[in-house]
Amino acid sequence: DLFVAQSTAFLPIPTFGHRVTQDWSEGATIANGGGGQGGAAVAGETTWLHTNYPNSTWNTPGGDFAAAPSFVFDLASLGPTTAGVASGMVVDIQSWLDAPATNFGWVLKTDEQVPSTARRIYSREFGSTPPSLTITYLRPGETGTYGTDWPVSGAPFQLDVTGTANGGAVLPITYNNAPSPSVGANFFSLALDPVGTPLLPQSLAYLPLSGTLLPGAVDEPLLLSRDGDGVRCLSNVCTHRGNLLVHEAGCHRQLVCGYHGRRFGLDGQFQSMPRFEQAEGFPRPCDDLHRFPLHDWRGHLFAGLDPAHGAEAVLAAMEERIGFLPVEDFRLDPARDRTFLIEAHWALYCDNYLEGFHIPFVHQDLNAVVDFDRYETVLFEHGNLQIAEARDGEEVFALPAGHVDEGRAIAAYYFWLFPNLMFNFYPWGLSVNVVEPLSVDRTRVRFQSFVHSPELLGQGAGGDLDTVEHEDEEVVESVQRGIRSRGYTTGRFSPTMEQGVHQFHRMLADALSGE
Repeated sequence: DLFVAQSTAFLPIPTFGHRVTQDWSEGATIANGGGGQGGAAVAGETTWLHTNYPNSTWNTPGGDFAAAPSFVFDLASLGPTTAGVASGMVVDIQSWLDAPATNFGWVLKTDEQVPSTARRIYSREFGSTPPSLTITYLRPGETGTYGTDWPVSGAPFQLDVTGTANGGAVLPITYNNAPSPSVGANFFSLALDPVGTPLLPQSLAYLPLSGTLLPGAVDEPLLLSRDGDGVRCLSNVCTHRGNLLVHEAGCHRQLVCGYHGRRFGLDGQFQSMPRFEQAEGFPRPCDDLHRFPLHDWRGHLFAGLDPAHGAEAVLAAMEERIGFLPVEDFRLDPARDRTFLIEAHWALYCDNYLEGFHIPFVHQDLNAVVDFDRYETVLFEHGNLQIAEARDGEEVFALPAGHVDEGRAIAAYYFWLFPNLMFNFYPWGLSVNVVEPLSVDRTRVRFQSFVHSPELLGQGAGGDLDTVEHEDEEVVESVQRGIRSRGYTTGRFSPTMEQGVHQFHRMLADALSGE
């Protein structure tokens, strides 16, 4: 965790952490102005040439460090930044634990060819927000969930489960590459894979949503429960006195209210309640937890409080174009999760998403990849699709024979589902965007990436989503300021380029009027 205190930049920049391979010293000089202007070296300082001025030097001017970065992250222009866990980072930390004398830390590098990349980062002398490294680990004798990047003897942790799960049978696990000694020879993984890996029979768990759907807008406490019979969306409110049942994810065989002990099955049905033996006509159906509609589409769950229509109609439109993709096999990459805060109304963010008209003017890099003249918008009930064709030589989908777009070089399918959900398909996988209103002029947007072909990441229309997002945010916030002008009323829509925006406004007007 780092805190950027000063910067000349306005966008995050890719930053590379390299393991330092030679010891160095830390002096006491404070540069003029607190940083940015440099200062004269004194004895004990580290400089471009010296590990310890004036007596010891680096083998290579600029520092001695591993050529390959151990981790990469986006360093903020201002404020806090967290570098996510990477396998190289874990390898470094383990090597330092094994041989503390080799711990010389990391050096952070950016592309110095790019202008305006300088940052001033708080050091350990700054009391409230110094750099920090948080390590989560397992002690000998403990068991836990190992990720695919967990290093063991320089290679990823691997295990094989053999046999067939019937009724709750214990399955033998063979470790191909594991810590020594290995513990927990038989266990079920309850990691609750977000793309829908089913739990084995008699493996019971619940997964609550984070409090409410949209605080201040849709204040409905919900939870997800999953067992061998499937997944459900239930009310997270006890039917006795209205206490919230679940506050964090966990694995249980029952839902138990912490107020008076009322118990429910993972299907939401009432099971028991102490001191209610003399209650007449008890229990009744209203003592069960309310179940909300839930649709599972290839591992992605769609829930609704009182939906005006089912999810099947909009999903059918998606299936027509991307049904050939193994969406259920895509894997969430948490390192690519992003949360963006935009100082603008949420509908303005959707307006911008729903047209490619601005691409040549706002997204120069994206415009170099997609063929703007062939950009197309397709409207369907409850949503729409934007189709971006690629320029020659760019990454495209391998469409099967008979596909509706057969013969076209498709770089991306951008699906929008009314009012605030985007499914963006690229040759490497899927980016899901959820737009969350926070206030009349503030919006939060969450990105999650589900990867199918990691070798294609960084290429084509989906090659640099962070840059495209920041460019979009800048123009959307500009519009937020502009529409307050007394001289602005409204503008006409382009019949060929803004069909999606026009559809959104009509749907929004209908929804607000109750039609």
